[in-house]
Amino acid sequence: MWPHGGIPVPGMAGQVSDSVEGIWQGLKVIGGKTAPRYFAGRGHKRGGQPRGHQYGTKLLKIVEAREKIYRVAYEWMLANRVEPELIEHFVGRAFEGDAQYFHDVSNNGRVGNPDEGWAHAAVLVQYLNRVCAGRA
Repeated sequence: MWPHGGIPVPGMAGQVSDSVEGIWQGLKVIGGKTAPRYFAGRGHKRGGQPRGHQYGTKLLKIVEAREKIYRVAYEWMLANRVEPELIEHFVGRAFEGDAQYFHDVSNNGRVGNPDEGWAHAAVLVQYLNRVCAGRA
């Protein structure tokens, strides 16, 4: 939800968004349309029932959209907009054996569960686990 700026919009070469949430909401197809105006600012929920998410010329269902749009944008933001010292802090604590807990409003950590929102904390934990695995 926080505006970090300059986040590439997956499936839209050259287009950037201020926030990951703005990408997610802006690419929802509601009433046959996307809403690129959501790429500016914090991003917030759109009303209406989405038919899917636009990815280039394809309309993606929720699980594929999470993988190709949300995960890609979120991880780009983590790698390029979050202070590297913060990521290093989490990784360092993991290698020291410290238990770390990341909380969210949702507890769905399974990207393949289309019936619940995908927890943002799960995306962060999966990213950190891959960073740790790459250094082990």
